[in-house]
Amino acid sequence: MGDLHSKRYGETFRLYRDFNKYQNSKGSKEANEILLEEDRQKLVEVFDAKTQGFDYHIYILAIAMLIESRFPNSALVSGDIDYAQCIKAKEWADKYLDLPIKLPVRVQWDKLLLRIPNRNNELEQIHFLEKWLISDSEELLKIIYTNFSRKTFLHWFSYKLQSFSSPKQLGALKLLIYYLNVICDVNNLLLMVCIDENGPKFSPFEIMKALARTWIFLPREKFSYLKLFDKIAGNPQIIERQFGEIILDMKFAGREIKSYIPLQEVMKSLVYYFPELESQIETTLLKEMSRIEEELLMFFNQIRSTIELPNVSTIDRKYLADEDAFLYFDNDSVILSEEQDLLLKGIAYSIKIFFTKKEMEF
Repeated sequence: MGDLHSKRYGETFRLYRDFNKYQNSKGSKEANEILLEEDRQKLVEVFDAKTQGFDYHIYILAIAMLIESRFPNSALVSGDIDYAQCIKAKEWADKYLDLPIKLPVRVQWDKLLLRIPNRNNELEQIHFLEKWLISDSEELLKIIYTNFSRKTFLHWFSYKLQSFSSPKQLGALKLLIYYLNVICDVNNLLLMVCIDENGPKFSPFEIMKALARTWIFLPREKFSYLKLFDKIAGNPQIIERQFGEIILDMKFAGREIKSYIPLQEVMKSLVYYFPELESQIETTLLKEMSRIEEELLMFFNQIRSTIELPNVSTIDRKYLADEDAFLYFDNDSVILSEEQDLLLKGIAYSIKIFFTKKEMEF
């Protein structure tokens, strides 16, 4: 499966006309709510190959959305998608359909909750969202904070953090970052994670280092260049990017911070809760900040040449891998890199010499 415009292709997608192809011997003929089906063996995966994030991803998504729209309780769109991609897919598909398609229920938290039987228990609703909602982790935290009671949010947030032995672990650190992005409040955060008996009760020095690693008080100009690696909403994920994000998370999880609280305010909050450590708080934070700034500068110097390279590809002119480049080269939509051009000329010259030699022999 691929498309002519990008000249790229991924795995093969098959959609059978005959519904019997998808009949499961364990399945029931009754149209049960697919979200509440506990026996996953009764479900059949359809159209489940991978697009590799290539350009035709949106069109494949539109087809999947069409199926869910026509069979809302019996079909479910899943995969590496986001809300913005679904909007793009819907806009494209609606141009060709008499009856517009709907957005997948899994990218709409409010529509999801309408399909849960028990809507009175807030924690059950949150667990349902965690299981089914396709969204960024920060967006999920924002939904829970904004639409559920404070008591429920604190219970959920504390419970999530209690699964980590240290706030410096990546999962815990990201939760702290998302909390600060959404709420931007160090005082209540310290109360929850260090003081509250129902919280994780992280040690003061651990939380100091974790706060520094959120980059909440790091000057924006120190890591603004990392915006080059930001995910663009609506763009399909590719494998290379996913691996790149994993590598970046090892050192630079703080790149996701959007809020800013001056260092002095963070120190003031820490001194309020841990007055006995006043003399060590500033030293610890400054040491961590200095280390982070050194790592950021080192990484910038390593990739500076790449950042400063001119943009050799545009929307209309593409560079492809050797085999595809030679196959689709037209000097218009597809062009060759210098290395590919040299290689192709070398091959052409070798062919010319070969045939010239043959002609001389005759």
